[in-house]
Amino acid sequence: METSLLEERRARLVSYRRAYNKAHQKEITKSKIKKRRIRKIEVKNFLGAKCVCCGFADALEFLTVDHVNNDGAEDRRKSCGNNDVAYNEIWRLMKAGLPVTRFALLCWNCNASKHAGNGVCFHKRNK
Repeated sequence: METSLLEERRARLVSYRRAYNKAHQKEITKSKIKKRRIRKIEVKNFLGAKCVCCGFADALEFLTVDHVNNDGAEDRRKSCGNNDVAYNEIWRLMKAGLPVTRFALLCWNCNASKHAGNGVCFHKRNK
């Protein structure tokens, strides 16, 4: 009898959550976007807020997280295409006080150059 009562309560809670989420979808989406932006800024600041290759530090918007071992596609496959998987992992490591070794901060140019240059940025290829 107790299990049926628990199942009934669980079903009511699920129903309530679905109705709430449907009624407040716009507010929830705005809140998630704001939280995601704040998390990205904090992660970029934690990683040094400048490109580790060329030193670019003028605007955080032009900096991106790079997978040092070139395993970003594998990470996205494991997370069903979630593009924020690196930020989320860095966030967890950052909050736990653990070192971040799999990721580095690169500007868009260095990141694209590294991708096109088989894992080596233009700056390092021409040295």
